[in-house]
Amino acid sequence: MDGGDATLSPVKRARREKIMDAAQSLFLTRGLRGTTVEGIAETVGMSKVTIYSYFNDKDAIFAAVVARFFNQMREAFYSAISQPGRPAERIARALIVKQGAVYDLVRLSPFAEELLAEGKSVGTHLADLDVDVTLVIADILSDADTARVILHSSLGILEHANSRAEFEDDLRRVVHTMCSGVRRA
Repeated sequence: MDGGDATLSPVKRARREKIMDAAQSLFLTRGLRGTTVEGIAETVGMSKVTIYSYFNDKDAIFAAVVARFFNQMREAFYSAISQPGRPAERIARALIVKQGAVYDLVRLSPFAEELLAEGKSVGTHLADLDVDVTLVIADILSDADTARVILHSSLGILEHANSRAEFEDDLRRVVHTMCSGVRRA
């Protein structure tokens, strides 16, 4: 039944979310290979048959969890970027929200690398989101090249930061510096 939850009743939608919550927790603590439909069913107190009435298989559950994660990240980015403030503040705030979600995932799960590398859905969602983010930043700055460099810089900072505070401080510093350079150029 992998059609999403648009046509589900509120009760079934809540049940589907409960399944995805449990699956997400298990994927983060056990990895994709270590998570089973049986384990998800046990965690939520449902039968495997019930789980299969919502999802065709574990891959479908993983795809739904990934889609939800990226939708939440996208919504958080758009919410943060739409708040009032100077362009550099808005961009930094929104990238901290977006990249911070990835930072937290990578730091919280010993299986993050496996999960991020698994399947085309993660790469596709990430690429689509990065295109949207770049376009939004380019629109704010009226400069697509700087927007692209800011996004790529945020990825490097994300990869090398030793703490969440360091990540946020460095990202703010880079965004403010690059936005100042755009105004002077």
